[in-house]
Amino acid sequence: PPTAPRSLSGKATWAGKNLKVTIKWAPPASNGGSPINRYLANGVSAFKPCVATAPATTCSYVFKPSALAPKLASKYTFEVAAQNALYVGPNSPILTVKTPPPPKKKSKKKR
Repeated sequence: PPTAPRSLSGKATWAGKNLKVTIKWAPPASNGGSPINRYLANGVSAFKPCVATAPATTCSYVFKPSALAPKLASKYTFEVAAQNALYVGPNSPILTVKTPPPPKKKSKKKR
């Protein structure tokens, strides 16, 4: 089987009212003798897991926390595995991404 993807990193950012968590990784050191077909990215909050598939040509994935939880969590954990035509390799080491506080609401000034 392929070895685990390497150098997993991630960042949570706000785009207006919406939070997104972007994770990135480096390809595995070995493809296990067969080209990598896809990556399986697992995201987990305190509430529920979410498994996403990323194409072999991509070493990143953007999670929308609504897919991970019914409400916003303070942190999310992720791991990624590479899959070739024959096997799914082991998961990468676990990455924990902390959620930044939401942007402050702009107060409306009275005229």
